[in-house]
Amino acid sequence: MTTWQSTRQLFLHELRGSLTGALVTAVFFGYMGVVFLPLLGTFFDSYGQKVELWHWAGDFVFLTVIPSLGFTMNFAALRYWKNDTYSNKLAYWRTLPISLNSIVFARMALLVVILILMSLFYFSLEYVLLKQMQDMMGFSQYLNFVLFWVGYALLMGSTYMYWELSSNGKTYFMICWAYFLVYGALLLILGLLDIKPLNLSLKWAIEYNWTGSLVMAAAGLLSLFTMGHLLRKRLEVRSILD
Repeated sequence: MTTWQSTRQLFLHELRGSLTGALVTAVFFGYMGVVFLPLLGTFFDSYGQKVELWHWAGDFVFLTVIPSLGFTMNFAALRYWKNDTYSNKLAYWRTLPISLNSIVFARMALLVVILILMSLFYFSLEYVLLKQMQDMMGFSQYLNFVLFWVGYALLMGSTYMYWELSSNGKTYFMICWAYFLVYGALLLILGLLDIKPLNLSLKWAIEYNWTGSLVMAAAGLLSLFTMGHLLRKRLEVRSILD
């Protein structure tokens, strides 16, 4: 098989295997969307005002939760720290007549497809349920807002993708928790610079300023291909027993 053919078959196989997890993920983000409605409603009501608590609470939610939109939840995945699910899957893939390029390309494609599907669901739900959002933004403005955060999700999600296949289960588990320190440090730095990401992305969207969302989308794509390249290099030397 060519690289394209094996990539396509592996991607379709993984996508079919992700359907149940995608449904669970959709339920989770539907629940999160409903739970965070009061918080986001208060945030939009206070837009343009100095209500620091709501601004930073909203930033924390978006910075930490949105990157997970590109990943599915299922029983096996949730026990990766104990069963080393991804390492076992990688070991199986490497017994097949497929190249490392196909493994990496298929994983990148799966990340993008799941991210698009979950983003469509989550952000559509927020827009439908949150009247303040509808009052402040038309369709094109909301698309601008969504593009910014989808780009951010791809930016950070690509790094999760790298660690997922380049590390064993316990290491990946610890890295995922360490990301909360990264998000905390990021919020602290942004706070010192008086930058509020959620507020800023909303401001750009309302003003029809697409620069921020396009830059973030480009950063997300750059991160995806960079992490894909680094992952390919890492898999060349990673032992399937690691």
